[in-house]
Amino acid sequence: METTVKRFKNIESCSKAGAQWFVKTALRAAEEKGWCSVVLSGGRTPKALFAHLSGREFSGKIPWDLLHIFWTDERWVGVTDPESNFNMARTHLLSKVPLPDSHIHPIRTTFTRTKDGADFYEKEIRTFFISQGRHRDDRFPQFDIMLLGMGTDGHTASLFQGDCAVDERKRWVLPVKAPGGYRVTDRITMTMPVINNATHALFLLSGREKTELLETILRRKKAQTTPCPASLVHPRKELVWFVAESSSDA
Repeated sequence: METTVKRFKNIESCSKAGAQWFVKTALRAAEEKGWCSVVLSGGRTPKALFAHLSGREFSGKIPWDLLHIFWTDERWVGVTDPESNFNMARTHLLSKVPLPDSHIHPIRTTFTRTKDGADFYEKEIRTFFISQGRHRDDRFPQFDIMLLGMGTDGHTASLFQGDCAVDERKRWVLPVKAPGGYRVTDRITMTMPVINNATHALFLLSGREKTELLETILRRKKAQTTPCPASLVHPRKELVWFVAESSSDA
């Protein structure tokens, strides 16, 4: 696995570079096999990236009809709730690009229990990869692009430090509870083996707290320790950290 850390002055320049990386990586995957699977994350940081991807400079370069969109995790809220990861992506990206509706695979939150939602999403992912001729029962799915974020507590997707879900090695998708302090605690998340089986992973970070945490992660990796879930991400081919030193565009 190749690891790259690139630093930028602000979130605007960081997100533009992320869009350039996305276009190059998606095109390569689509050319190799005729389609490209992309996994999105939530939070505030991806909004600027989504704006670039849907904007004039980059949108026309992306083979939207060959992309399939999934999510790393979702909060147990309705699809129009401001806390919904799907709603954020729909508002800032999906509603602005020519992506077929059948290529959008959100995590459904309409079930009575989060467990049922997690089970359904795992089945949906499995069905998709089988339909593409890209799955065997003894393997995890291999997504092409995993777009990730990291919280100030070091979580990624909805995998939080100290939660047994971080250590899951069989399931693809799990129901989880975020720690106290988060407005929405009930969530569904992809597991670490699924994240790590992706071909490429890109972390977008902004702000001093996350930048300092990344430095801790990089130092502790050399010491062979694992301080937080984000430090456990090891995709098959490429891990890229794009870091905005400032969370504003000033």
